[in-house]
Amino acid sequence: MRIFASLLLVMFVAAVHAQGVAHCTIYNEEGIRFTVYLNGEKMNDTPLDRVRMINLTQNYYKIKVEFDGDSIPPIERKIFQLTNADGVKVDAIHILKRNKKGEWGLHWKSQSVAPRYIEDKPTVVVVNNGVQQTTTTTTTTEPDGNRISFGVPGGHVSINTGGSGASTTRETTTTTTAAAPAAGTAPCTGNILTQNEFADALKSINARSTEDGKLSSAKQVLSANCVNVEMVRSVMKLFTTDDKKLEVAKYAYANTVDKGSYYKLNGEFANESSIDALNSAILK
Repeated sequence: MRIFASLLLVMFVAAVHAQGVAHCTIYNEEGIRFTVYLNGEKMNDTPLDRVRMINLTQNYYKIKVEFDGDSIPPIERKIFQLTNADGVKVDAIHILKRNKKGEWGLHWKSQSVAPRYIEDKPTVVVVNNGVQQTTTTTTTTEPDGNRISFGVPGGHVSINTGGSGASTTRETTTTTTAAAPAAGTAPCTGNILTQNEFADALKSINARSTEDGKLSSAKQVLSANCVNVEMVRSVMKLFTTDDKKLEVAKYAYANTVDKGSYYKLNGEFANESSIDALNSAILK
């Protein structure tokens, strides 16, 4: 039975490795504690001012952040994206902070792509310019039978192998030092458009009869929603001239969630001068 349980655990870990995993850190600088829920599952047992979530297997989650006490309304998003524009899972940092009106929001700060599965052992994870140090403490108890447990958001597996003997319980503590975001990486504060919503937006833009009309509709969509680079590329393809494509690319930059991939839009321009103009605009 021990061999069988070990094989199941190995198969589980191998499957997670194969499909890739995402990690995410959410924190605030005011020391206000909160609890995170992904797809309705509670991520931290007690309210904290910094929550680190590792080995997340889905590309998107429904997220809810509940603050300790009743003075701050909870924050909810139906789409919480943990991939970049190419669908590659990321290790992301989000910050909880107030806007000028004093309203709390969840804001993207930085990310690195294709993070590795974090084994249950002391691990250092590098997240852009921030370093997250994870340490593991191991204790031993004496249950009636041997039990192997593991889980991810949305599910939990517990295997009882029977017999007597010691089991191992691991407690993980994370300390994070995060650097300030690089210039020009201010995050979009809303929700990213879903594929269906974006498809409807494209139809609305393309329904306009003139390039100027399309540009006006495109700006209306891009100013009110968060988008990724592939969405910006799709909007650019609706235009025939470099000047209109350039205007779309410059206008969309502020609300693009994966700014690090903006170079992928270079191929949409017919002239290198347009590429240089875009770089000059977004690097100001």
